[in-house]
Amino acid sequence: EERLLADVEPRVERGSFRDPDSRVFYAGDSVHRALSERGLADWEALAETALFRNKVAEGKLVGTEQLSEPNGLPSELDAERVAAVLRHDRVPVVSYPYEWPFGMLRDAALLELELLLAALDENLILKDASPYNVQWRGTRPVFIDVGSFERLREGEPWAGYRQFCTLLLYPLMLQAYK
Repeated sequence: EERLLADVEPRVERGSFRDPDSRVFYAGDSVHRALSERGLADWEALAETALFRNKVAEGKLVGTEQLSEPNGLPSELDAERVAAVLRHDRVPVVSYPYEWPFGMLRDAALLELELLLAALDENLILKDASPYNVQWRGTRPVFIDVGSFERLREGEPWAGYRQFCTLLLYPLMLQAYK
């Protein structure tokens, strides 16, 4: 079975297309992330923080390591633009926000806000607020998109605010009141 997985062509995750600095792909049974130069700089800033170490240890942020010798990129990725490759711990079951009941959506929203506040303490910010960045280990939410963290640019508002309201807050409000 391991040999068969090793022979499988690496493939880009179809849902990973919005962020040109951070693209998810699969190689065998491993989950990887290809980073641009800018994505690598943001990753290095995150990886050095207590936020990263603590939230990974708490199970709230997916375990991630930078590969020293990345190889086997999917053909869809421009190898010249890939500055580094990360490997993520695999989440056993993938689910989608439209499948979640109120409590799961609420817990995902609270996790995103918790990570945003912790990021601000480290001069970082989340560039988006998609519930698709959250998956589950049993009943506990885990944030899977380390590419969403970027260095804070002084004076800029949170770019993910509208997305947070549209995809998390407003659906929760609607469910709570109707």
